[in-house]
Amino acid sequence: MQTIREIEEDNRANIESEIGSNLDAAWGLFEFVARVFSEIKATDHGCPDQTKCVLIGILVEGMTLYRSVIELCRIGQSSSAEILSRTMFELYLAERFIVDPPPDGKFGLPPIPIGEDPTDFLAKVYFHASALRIEKALETIRKNPDCAGVLSASFEATVRAAADDARDIKEIGPEWAKNIVNKTTFAGVQVESVAAHYDLQAYYDMFYRCGSLIVHASDALTGMTPEERDGSKLITFAFHSKPDAVTTVLGIANRWIVKIFAVGTGFLVVNSLQDVMQLQMMEARLDGE
Repeated sequence: MQTIREIEEDNRANIESEIGSNLDAAWGLFEFVARVFSEIKATDHGCPDQTKCVLIGILVEGMTLYRSVIELCRIGQSSSAEILSRTMFELYLAERFIVDPPPDGKFGLPPIPIGEDPTDFLAKVYFHASALRIEKALETIRKNPDCAGVLSASFEATVRAAADDARDIKEIGPEWAKNIVNKTTFAGVQVESVAAHYDLQAYYDMFYRCGSLIVHASDALTGMTPEERDGSKLITFAFHSKPDAVTTVLGIANRWIVKIFAVGTGFLVVNSLQDVMQLQMMEARLDGE
């Protein structure tokens, strides 16, 4: 009987033989965006440092997620890779929301303060959103008697130092702060609404909504296959995904890393105009598929 390690090695070899060229192409794309990232000249852009920090952070997170997708695909774990690809879609929407802000009044959001550049203000909202949510989470934990003693005093002190409610609320205003802590996205807008605003409703319906079955553990039966063996009816469960499922997820992740970088480098200053143009052409080609 094979050990799990031997099964893993056989599966990896099978994936490599079936779709090795797809994986190599994905790695080549990762190398390309990493080079583009190294050419960003953040100091040459006139926007505030906080805006640069947020947009560069989004690019780094996109690279991190994409790198993980490639490795998960390499070992035939398409469901886990799909979860991360779904997160890449959310990351792209957040980036678009900041770089290409919706008009005032859209989604019922509070108005952007007079005199504030919309992109810079929404980057500020993104910057402070996680801190506000952390403080809200700590408050909830402290009120739950079953959580007594779970968090050490030193941990709480460290988190409080990073999540200064008064500072964060002062930076973005009480209306925006309230909107953030009571909702799930960084600006308090439903993912579907943002997707529709940027003409991505079809992608939301086809991929994001279906992917929620995996994310929320509503579908643990995707690997189930009924079969007949030696006259007996059996149900088998696959530990690995088939190569075509892996290829599909890899293609989805390719799309979002290209789009994340096309938007980010279109805003920030990059040394190589040729690389920026190549990203834009890649994006146009993917949108046409």
